[in-house]
Amino acid sequence: MASKDLKPKTRLGKSNPRRVKIITWAIGLLATGGGLYAAYHYTSSTTVEVAVSRARLADFVISVNARGDIRSPRSTILKAPAAPGLRITHLVQNGVPVKRGDVVVEFDPVTQEQNVITQTTQVISVQGDITQLKATQKMAEGADVLSKIQAEYGVESAKLDASKAEVLSKVDGEKNRIAVGVAEGGLQQVKATISAHQVGNDADLARNSQKLDKNQRDLATATSYLDMMKLTALTDGVAIVLPNSISGILTGVILQVSRAAGETAPIMFTGVVFFKAIQPGTLFPYRLHEQCMALSMHLYTLSTQVPNVKESIPFATAVVLVGSVLLVNATAIALRVYLRARKKW
Repeated sequence: MASKDLKPKTRLGKSNPRRVKIITWAIGLLATGGGLYAAYHYTSSTTVEVAVSRARLADFVISVNARGDIRSPRSTILKAPAAPGLRITHLVQNGVPVKRGDVVVEFDPVTQEQNVITQTTQVISVQGDITQLKATQKMAEGADVLSKIQAEYGVESAKLDASKAEVLSKVDGEKNRIAVGVAEGGLQQVKATISAHQVGNDADLARNSQKLDKNQRDLATATSYLDMMKLTALTDGVAIVLPNSISGILTGVILQVSRAAGETAPIMFTGVVFFKAIQPGTLFPYRLHEQCMALSMHLYTLSTQVPNVKESIPFATAVVLVGSVLLVNATAIALRVYLRARKKW
């Protein structure tokens, strides 16, 4: 049986004081550590080594070394007007940045200004000729009308005299009838002359009108050429002059030549022959208007139309043709690589 004097080790409703001390010390240590870390992190300075070098005041240039072809996603080609006697007085340097409206190319406008003055003078001269022609035609029309009235008067007068044949002698009456016929013939001649004058006047007027139209078109063309003496940039960008484009141009030309060397069907019906005699020592055996020889046509003729030919000859011709085409293509590739390496942006 239990004794009433024994007490329980832990009272109900009260915590363990040892456990409370442990938790308190742990919280204090954590707070102290966090404070020390925050003080070290936010107050201490970190030494960072930075590479430095002496600099001078100048333009900042970015240089990029890249392989391949650099192409702009948007480009605009400025073409010179097809005017004779153009002389460049200003040309922007290759690779210089330009803004919209900046002058890229400027030509000497003296020749075009003189051409505009000449065309203007010709237009004014032709307009004066047309005015004078219309005045002359008006005067001629008045003279023709007067001649017609006089001829009609002569016909009526002759008819009136012929109506007096009853009171005149037979001879006089016959004369009057003849005079009527002559007067009517003169009237018809006057009418024919008036018609001829009208046709001639219309032709002269049409010819001068065509001349005026031509001179006006020439004046408009000369004026447009004069307005194109300054070519400006259409957008912001970098000006690329022809030397930077010469690689693509030469490559395209050489590739087209090599392609034409291998074409057979088009040249069969144009100016190619199987054989052509050439004088020894001739430096330029072919002229532009003369027929010429081609390896493709030679190979085709040997293979299809020449009997009993050695088997090695067509193959040798084919090897020479293929080798020539490959050589031209290799030359185009080497030239393109060389010119691209010399580009300046």
